[in-house]
Order: sequence, then structure tokens, then C-alpha cells
Amino acid sequence: MTYNYSMKISLQRLSLSFWFLAIVSCGGIESSDNTNNAESDEITPSEAGTPAILIYFFETQLDSDDDLFDFAFPYPDSYSVPLYVQGDGTVTLFARDFPAMILRICETDDDDCDVTYEGLGIGEVDLVLDSCGRDLEDDECGEVDDSAFTGTLSADGSLTIGGIYIRARIFAVSGASDGFTADPGDTGLLPDLERLVVRVTTGSVATGDLAETGSSINDGAIKLVAAGLIPDSMPTIGGVHYISSLTGTFDIDPLGLLE
Repeated sequence: MTYNYSMKISLQRLSLSFWFLAIVSCGGIESSDNTNNAESDEITPSEAGTPAILIYFFETQLDSDDDLFDFAFPYPDSYSVPLYVQGDGTVTLFARDFPAMILRICETDDDDCDVTYEGLGIGEVDLVLDSCGRDLEDDECGEVDDSAFTGTLSADGSLTIGGIYIRARIFAVSGASDGFTADPGDTGLLPDLERLVVRVTTGSVATGDLAETGSSINDGAIKLVAAGLIPDSMPTIGGVHYISSLTGTFDIDPLGLLE
């Protein structure tokens, strides 16, 4: 199913909106509460524990005071990522394993599009989100990236990963290339965007008039949520609230891996 939303914006606002979408699509900018996270390039999958593959769907809801950015949209596809679990409850996510999540944005309603902006002015584009170490260049992302992000899984099924570095890129859709065919090292139309830091939890989150509660692991099913406020220092979109949710199921129950 395709989800379309119309919004008339200038080209300048479009650029800001891409940055905005990149932020909210995966949970927000850096949080002050990253106590459950450490980035490391010294741990390997063989040391990280047993992989439990999470198959999930993703959705974001936005709320602004002037209602300009009030909308919600789900990403159209399901994704999967392995989460490595140790007996003591330490969980590890590797940047190179995180899937490329792609949202197609068009200026006219089209069956291939996920979001429609009227008056786009530059044709169809793909917003691509994946994970890469915070200080790495684009050509150091993908399979060669050893960055790992850790969190905590408790016996009651609660899970928190304090910070996952997310990379946002924009690609023009043409007959020869788009976000789906882009290589991990490609920079896209807006190079050098700062990495985003995403905190996800099975607990409750709230911001402005938005609130959401995650779900601890039960029979392998889980719901992770994130929330926040775009800083006022960011032009046009400062002060916008967001909530994101990730709902999925593990191929094996991670709780069975705890000692």
C-alpha cells in the first residue's frame, strides 16, 4: 500500500524538510540520555553473542505548533537486522548490518511514491537511511564499517539502545540510478550531513501532545519507540515534536539467550 501526503513548499524549505525527515524518520538527534550505549569498533560478531534477527516495520508521527508538519507516515517495506545477545543481557547492533531504509518522495501522485510534495521542482528523490560510524566518510560505510552499538536487554523483556548513529542521504530518481541502486559509499545530493544519534526503548516516551509506549519482548514480538523535539536553532522546523515506532518480531526469542 502507498501512503501519499501533499504539501506545497519552496525549494529552500524542501532542503530543510529532507534534513527534518532524515531526523525524525529514525528517532531524532542526539539525546542526552545515552547511558545505555557505547560505540565500539573493537568487538566482532563472534564476540558479541548470538544473533536474533528482527523483522520490523517503521512509522513516524509529527506535530508542530503551526500544523505545517502535522502528519504521520509508515515506511512502505519491512526490514530486518540482526541483534546480537549475550547471556548477561548486553545487546549489540553492528552498523554494517543495519538495512538501507528508503522513502521515495515525488511531486505528483504516483504508485511508486511513498510521499507526495506538490511543487517539488526537482523531480523524484529517494531518502535513504542506514547506519554508519559518526566520524566516518561515506566511502568508509557499509561492509567495511566496524562500528557497533550496545544496549541492555532485561529478563522482563525490556530493551534500550541508547544511541545508534544513522546516516541520511538523498538521491535523484532517474532511469539509470536511484536510492535503491546507490552504493554504500555514494554521497548523494546533500553530502556531509551530520550523523544522527537515535535512542530507542521499549518504555514510554512523550513530547508535546504526542505520546507512545513500546512493548517489551513477548514471544519474540517487540515494539521500540523514540521521541523528541527538533531544536529551535534549526531554521523552519525548530520546535517540531516527533514520535517514531518500530514494530517487529525476532526469528528466535532473545529472552531464551539470557543466563
